[in-house]
Amino acid sequence: MSQSAALRRLLDVLRQRDIPLGRDDVGWAFESAKTKDDIVKFVDEHLNHSTLLSKDELQLYVITRSSQLTSSKTRF
Repeated sequence: MSQSAALRRLLDVLRQRDIPLGRDDVGWAFESAKTKDDIVKFVDEHLNHSTLLSKDELQLYVITRSSQLTSSKTRF
């Protein structure tokens, strides 16, 4: 994955999840000689459909987890 593709992917993921970070906030990591290879590798390995939850999946997880926590508290 190229640096520009990785930056676009990161910015898309942030936007889709309403995370208020933009190019000015994260772009330096793609420009720094110390971090650019690592950030591209991270984006390529971890920011994809098989590793990220959609908003609907996250909502379902939160509901499920919350009900599990509630039911476990009532057992004690």
